[in-house]
Amino acid sequence: MSEDLKDYRSILLLGVDARANQDVSKCRSDAMVVLTINKKTNKLALTSIMRDSFLYLDEGENYKVLDKLTHAHVYGGPVNTIRAINRNLDLNITGYMRVNWRTVADLADAFGGIEVNIKDYEIDEMNKYIKDTNRSLHGSTKMIKKAGKQTLNGVQTVTYCRIRKVGNGDKERTLRMRRVVKQLVKKATQMDLHKLSETADEVLPQIQTSLDPDSLMTILRGYREFEVNKSKTWPYKYAGLMIDNGSGHRLWYDVPITLESNVIKLHEKVFKQKNYEPSDTVKEINQQIMIKAGAR
Repeated sequence: MSEDLKDYRSILLLGVDARANQDVSKCRSDAMVVLTINKKTNKLALTSIMRDSFLYLDEGENYKVLDKLTHAHVYGGPVNTIRAINRNLDLNITGYMRVNWRTVADLADAFGGIEVNIKDYEIDEMNKYIKDTNRSLHGSTKMIKKAGKQTLNGVQTVTYCRIRKVGNGDKERTLRMRRVVKQLVKKATQMDLHKLSETADEVLPQIQTSLDPDSLMTILRGYREFEVNKSKTWPYKYAGLMIDNGSGHRLWYDVPITLESNVIKLHEKVFKQKNYEPSDTVKEINQQIMIKAGAR
């Protein structure tokens, strides 16, 4: 698998829902975006993985279980989340960048705001949660007054990424997150190097990353050449199901239909691997999911 993906580099972008004074390492990861760089073309693919994806995780020492992907971070931080994604999706993610609300808000404000097309059905949810978001950020409480294309400040940008109970649920939420990431990349490509350097000095200390300084500088130097080529939500096909979590409680999960077919489609779309054959590990997990969720 590693040899098949040698022309690509994948980095996991993690957004955690830590409020003020919360331990970031014990939080769920609400945003999980795999940023894949084609090293030959410098084109980027953004793949958002739904937080409630029903996958095989490590939860505690020698304890593996089918659970929501968002819980992987609670039990082992970014490394455990990467382990779960690599195992279930046949990937070779080798690094991560983890941000919290403050980082996203500061980036958006430093870039002069993020341009987004707000839908009618998003306005009430935005205004409902702006004050809640700001309890941790202590920034602007400016509300959304109308639908349409507009520039969001930092607090509004974070709130836009948070809302999930309107539209197409979590799938549309991942779309909002990718829109923000694409806008941040676009803003960076339009900024002069001096201003970008100042912004990096301000924001980078807030970002926890496994990338070494040379790798970070390589990405920053090459940022003007990057082009966001693809942006999708994974799993492509899934079923929202209530499943017993093992303790007598039924919880909502996004179950890949099927894991194998979703992995095949991912490798075909992002890595151009025709007739991709999933690993034995993916096939085994697929069988476990089908048994647990009920064959459909």
